[in-house]
Amino acid sequence: MDKNNASKAPEAKEDKQTKAPIVVEQSKEKIEPPSQKLNDQDIWQGFSKNGGYYDANNWVSITLEGKEIKLAPVNGSNSNNSKMNTLRDADGNLVGYYGYATLSKTKPDPYRPDENNVERKYMALQEVTAREEAKTRPTHDLSYQGKMYYALNAAPEQAKEANVTATYRHTNKSILISIYGVNGNDLTTNQTNVSENGSIFTRLYLKDKRTPAGQFEGGLYGKSGEILLGKAKQEDSTPNTPQNNWEGVIGATATKDK
Repeated sequence: MDKNNASKAPEAKEDKQTKAPIVVEQSKEKIEPPSQKLNDQDIWQGFSKNGGYYDANNWVSITLEGKEIKLAPVNGSNSNNSKMNTLRDADGNLVGYYGYATLSKTKPDPYRPDENNVERKYMALQEVTAREEAKTRPTHDLSYQGKMYYALNAAPEQAKEANVTATYRHTNKSILISIYGVNGNDLTTNQTNVSENGSIFTRLYLKDKRTPAGQFEGGLYGKSGEILLGKAKQEDSTPNTPQNNWEGVIGATATKDK
């Protein structure tokens, strides 16, 4: 009997050892709160789906298909070129989108029935979720990289791209945004204050000459402000200089720490 008891003792210890890792795995799963992951369709319901244009539905439809936001021409419009980027926060929740579409539409000439007119339109599209908590001022330094999609007002059929970098400094809660190759010029902002709710409004300048060259309006979004999104434009009122005027959207995401 003593021998049998002795042989059973190590078996009980082995059972405890095999069960221990299972308990650890279960506790790890509980650390990740499922409530942080929201349903895409629930978030999408709060979007206006017009990309910032009151007449968007005359030209395009913006829909959520699976995990990506898609654009399609409607009402007789033709899409010559387009691009859409879906933005998500660190938890994978849908935050917004940015992109563009160069569009054209053929219409009968009201004064010459045998001829048609071609209307051209460039749409710099961007929108963010209406959830207030999605707009966030970061709590630490961040660097961003991304793109600006834009077109000259005088040539809406020609979509253009420019590279964007930005640096957020938590010590003074400010951001510096740089845009490279905008109609042949590099642009930058001053070190600009980021409001408590993540909003940004600032002027753009030619990088070398510090000459005013437009404005940016947008904000920082996501779980920790890891998404920079907004609209930029240049409205030069100098006579006979329409080539200087443009509009576009900026989207950039924080780069991972090295």
